[in-house]
Amino acid sequence: AGRRVRTELNVIRVRPNRELCWRAGVPGVLVGEHSFFFTESAGKTTVRSEEPFSGVLAHRPWANVIERSAARVHNQMLSGFATHVRALR
Repeated sequence: AGRRVRTELNVIRVRPNRELCWRAGVPGVLVGEHSFFFTESAGKTTVRSEEPFSGVLAHRPWANVIERSAARVHNQMLSGFATHVRALR
């Protein structure tokens, strides 16, 4: 709590109403390409988040640690995103 990580994000793909993807990290060490995928069904939008990683920390023995940490961050981002969208209604 209270700690912040600042990083430069580069948007690499925007597919309107389908996907927003950005890349961030340290080349060769750990780079993630984070995507939000949007799907509409019955008047509601579902958001799915995924982030493949590359770099030395994306391989064993660090891969499991990175995956657990990323899952926690992804859940926080999706929760915050949902809270923001609900507040707009």
